Amino acid sequence: CGDAEVCGDAKVCGDAEVFSASHVLVIGAIGNRDDFTTFFRDKDNEITVKCGCFLGKIDKFLEKVTQTHGDSKYALVYRAAVEVARLQIDLSGEAPKDADE
Repeated sequence: CGDAEVCGDAKVCGDAEVFSASHVLVIGAIGNRDDFTTFFRDKDNEITVKCGCFLGKIDKFLEKVTQTHGDSKYALVYRAAVEVARLQIDLSGEAPKDADE
């Protein structure tokens, strides 16, 4: 609904609750695989991350980044992407009510 668009290399899945363009952010190509990472608002009104085979909450993503990359350049870029996602993704408001309900 609304004017939200998800295209290109974005991967929105799981419990996504995207009803505005400000509920999703795709950054890439980054990381050791030069791939795209997707951050999106979920049904719990939190940010979920899809990066390679990782799919989970943003805090778990940061833990995985530290485990995998330590303090390397890749880790610094992923952490910067997390900060951008936290600034950009709107967690306020509720999904619009469906007219058929």
